[in-house]
Amino acid sequence: MFNRGIPSIVVVTDRFVDLANAIAAGREFTSIPKVVISRLVEELPTEELKVIAGDIISEALDQISKEKVSE
Repeated sequence: MFNRGIPSIVVVTDRFVDLANAIAAGREFTSIPKVVISRLVEELPTEELKVIAGDIISEALDQISKEKVSE
């Protein structure tokens, strides 16, 4: 876990992964879990966004669960 013991995860599009990694490294959060979305979502229809959101939530919960087990 991180500073305050609150499970955290970064959700980022593939276009900004390097930037997210640089920011995390600058703040000494090199092992923060990330969910990477393979495309920009701003112009997608609502129904498709709901499917993507469900996938993100599932992956985020899986990664956070792994972090808790490894502590």
